[in-house]
Amino acid sequence: MSVAADGVEMDFLRKRLGAWEESFRSLYYMFRENACCIFYVCTSHFVVMFAAADGSGRSRSYHAYISQSTRGLRSSLKEQVRCHS
Repeated sequence: MSVAADGVEMDFLRKRLGAWEESFRSLYYMFRENACCIFYVCTSHFVVMFAAADGSGRSRSYHAYISQSTRGLRSSLKEQVRCHS
């Protein structure tokens, strides 16, 4: 593959990733603003269901459920929690 073709492909992939991130961010904010109470992210390796539930009073809790998780995925998620705590 030529360098130019490789550059075009990388540009395409960067744009696709940016569009996906923007869409996910928009959906997440809709979720946090109570515009929806549940949504799914489906990949070839696992599915994540995000769910919100009204608690007592005005509090709201948020949960994520992962299907078909792997030890590596769980380890990666735990590492992210440690980095952001």
